[in-house]
Order: sequence, then C-alpha cells, then structure tokens
Amino acid sequence: MCYARALGDCSAKRSAEHYISRAVLKEVSGDKPPIVQGLRRLSDGPWPLTALTSNILCSHHNSALSPLDTEGAKVVRYLRNFQTGLDSNVRFPSSEKVTVDGPLFERWLLKVAFGLAKATQIGSGQTTLVQLRDEEKLLEILFGRRDWPENWGLYLNFVGGQPFNAPVMTDGTTAGFGGEPLSVDGILWAMRFSIRSIPFILAFGKPDNIEPAAYRPAGVQLGRSGSPYKVLEFSWTDREDHVLLDLFRIG
Repeated sequence: MCYARALGDCSAKRSAEHYISRAVLKEVSGDKPPIVQGLRRLSDGPWPLTALTSNILCSHHNSALSPLDTEGAKVVRYLRNFQTGLDSNVRFPSSEKVTVDGPLFERWLLKVAFGLAKATQIGSGQTTLVQLRDEEKLLEILFGRRDWPENWGLYLNFVGGQPFNAPVMTDGTTAGFGGEPLSVDGILWAMRFSIRSIPFILAFGKPDNIEPAAYRPAGVQLGRSGSPYKVLEFSWTDREDHVLLDLFRIG
C-alpha cells in the first residue's frame, strides 16, 4: 500500500521502492552488495540491492521523490570523496567548494525515515516503529506541499571548530551511511544519520541538546588544521543566517 495515499493522485502501479535510495547504496558499495546492519527484517551481512526494497509507494509518488534521491546521492558522494582524500593523510593541494540543495537533502533524509518506518525495518523483535510524529504533516512536507515548522528539520550534530575522528567502525571497516531512530513510546521523533562519520540529525521538533548554530548549517568545512579545506555547501531558500561549521580531521 502506498504510504502517500492520503495525498490522493496515486497511480495503480506499485513500485519496489528502495527505502535507502538505490543511488546512495551504489555510492556506498560500488559494484559490491551493500553490507547491512541493524535492520529488523534482514540479518546483518551483504545483501543484493533488490533485497532492500518494499512496495510502500505507488509509481507516481515514487517518481515524484526522485529529485530527493539525486541530491542525497550527491551529498554521500562528496563526503566520501572528501574523506577518502583525508584518509591518505596528504594535504589537499587546494581548497574546493561544492554546493547541494539544502531543502532537497533535508527532505531526502525524511524520505529515508518514512521508508524505513513503512517497510517495518525499524525496531527489533515484536517492537516495530510504524508511526512518525505528526505523520500527516511530515507527509505533506516530504512532497513539498507545506513548510517545516520552525526549528524542525536538519541539524549538524557537531560542535564547529572541534576535531573529529576518521570514519572507521570498531571492526576496522568504513561505514558509508547509517541511520538510527530516536523514539519515545513507539513514536519517531528524530533520526540520527551518519554519512562518512559526519553526524546529522533530522528532528521532528526542536532539540534541546544541539547548538542553534547547527540548525540548517550553511555547510561543513572539512580538512586538517592549517591545510586547504573542502567545503560542502548547503543552499537554502530563506534569508536567515546559516553558519558554516569547521570540522578538523584527526586520525
């Protein structure tokens, strides 16, 4: 069943929707099957891309969200490339700035939250998160039919001007993309995402433990202290001030 049916204009044809966008999975894993951890309905390990789908959208609504997938893949690609350059421990020869659409990336993270919840991949055992906070409102936001409430949406969950570690997991492997649900009594209030160790929060409310400057940042500047930087810039359509956050890589 299409989870966007409340919006009307569903098409009769269903589509096998990747709850984590196919383009992002390809960016993370290349030609190899992505290694999956922590999903409710799939055991940990490598899985083909076809296994990471669910019939949760009709083809019309799936197609309407395709620009979000494109923007999400761009963010993953840029952060992967930046981090790969830092892995070599060689100074960047020059600074570089790339720009992505902030509102599209923000809505893409919301699409992932909807996909994981509606595919019942969040939770364990008999506990499954099936409801997002103010789901009807978030559905309209996802499809661009209303604005986010004040202070809802994207945060960079990091204090600017501080060092961060190389993106390596405890088993020595590199995590390209991860998502962690933040819930209370089965209601999803936020998702914590990690893209090559850069931590984002998508909040369905105003977090009380994240600096205001981290809300919808102008971008993230990555590098080693004293060296040229790579900047991932987020463009926003409002006129509010957005802060560029510096992150210094160690390790």
